[in-house]
Amino acid sequence: MDGDRLDSGWARGGGRPGWGWGPRQAHLLVLALVAGLIGAIVGGALVAGVGLHWLEASGWSHAGGQVALTAGGGATTGPGVPGGDASGAGALAGGAAAGGASASGPGAVASGSPAWPGETAAPAAGPAGFYWPAVEVARTLGPTVVGISTLSEVYDWWGGRTYTVETSSGTGVVFDAAGLIVTNFHVVEGAVRGGRLQVSLADGRRLDGTVVGYDRATDLAVVRVSAGGPLPAAVLGDSDRLQVGELAVAMGNPVGREFMRTVTVGVISGLNRTIQQGDREFELIQTDAAINPGNSGGPLANVRGEVVGINTIKLVIQGVENMGFAIPSNTVRRVVADIAQYGRVMRPWLGVTVTEGEAAARYLRHPLAYGLYVVEVYPGHPAARAGIKGGDILVSLGGTPVNSIDDLERVLAQSRVGQSLSVVVERGGRRLTLTVVLGEMPAQLPG
Repeated sequence: MDGDRLDSGWARGGGRPGWGWGPRQAHLLVLALVAGLIGAIVGGALVAGVGLHWLEASGWSHAGGQVALTAGGGATTGPGVPGGDASGAGALAGGAAAGGASASGPGAVASGSPAWPGETAAPAAGPAGFYWPAVEVARTLGPTVVGISTLSEVYDWWGGRTYTVETSSGTGVVFDAAGLIVTNFHVVEGAVRGGRLQVSLADGRRLDGTVVGYDRATDLAVVRVSAGGPLPAAVLGDSDRLQVGELAVAMGNPVGREFMRTVTVGVISGLNRTIQQGDREFELIQTDAAINPGNSGGPLANVRGEVVGINTIKLVIQGVENMGFAIPSNTVRRVVADIAQYGRVMRPWLGVTVTEGEAAARYLRHPLAYGLYVVEVYPGHPAARAGIKGGDILVSLGGTPVNSIDDLERVLAQSRVGQSLSVVVERGGRRLTLTVVLGEMPAQLPG
């Protein structure tokens, strides 16, 4: 009980009996105050040193004020920081900061440290000086996030009236100030089948939307609205530069309009995840930022506020949590560019049927150690025009070895219709280098 008394100074039901105030206690208080003052000076330096080390090690600097990182029980820095104390123990004041860094004002952090990785300017701190990256991401991206609802007319036979009801809802993000919005195909599928689209903008307006085009294979669609002027537009980032573990911020409208522009924060949990959904296969980004029904079509952003993915699906298995997936922004960029220009996705086409590995033994009487065996070449299509023949072994395309059908599809997905690529084939023990001009995949394969 003595230890309990010294730690807290309070009884569970009120003041503890026998704990009085006298000269001994006064001396102890003076000693404690002196020790606290020394602790504030030393502790503040420790806090400053650890804070700067942590921020700089991550490639971040702090603009406009206080470091919100504490160590060893020291107080956080500066006024306005939750729990912060500008003058108490462990607070970081102005003057010289620890670790040789200089500070220019009260609570300032060393200048000259890097801002974002690859950036030159530090992000702005919040009004009180405290900075958390997701705040700036939400502030930047929020105006570009919209709600998308599919409306249908329902006739009430009993009342003899027609009602407009919302049959589905999701999220979209403006990627072109002229009113072009990217979302998931499954969000607008009802409108494609005859429903009406309504788009809810961040400024409160509700506008009719039109489906410009869609792509089932990637679950992407483009919607257009006429807003009477330019809209805030998001910036598409480079999803190929993502790293597992970096910050990820998801925005969307889970459960509908009542929770529009909900922000959830997590990390990039995995890259190039292959997910089978029905008869379609997707290569997606995995995140543990919460993605709920209604988030579909919303942005997944990096720490710079760039859209690096479009949220599309989550894993729903009992006992499994926080496994959401997004379409990579580089896939989005190619698809929406085609839809905006042509109303459809133009997929490159080689015009061959190929097989790989052990399956090739049916034709070669031995497994294929490398390349792809060309089973058939479609007359009049790109491969035939390039001189590729049935029985050839396709070794590389565009300088990239193709040892599996996945390899070939990956090269084609990164290419454009009309693009010229070198192709190496092996025929009769000799290697030939040819040039093929990719065509557009036909809606129906040649019979």
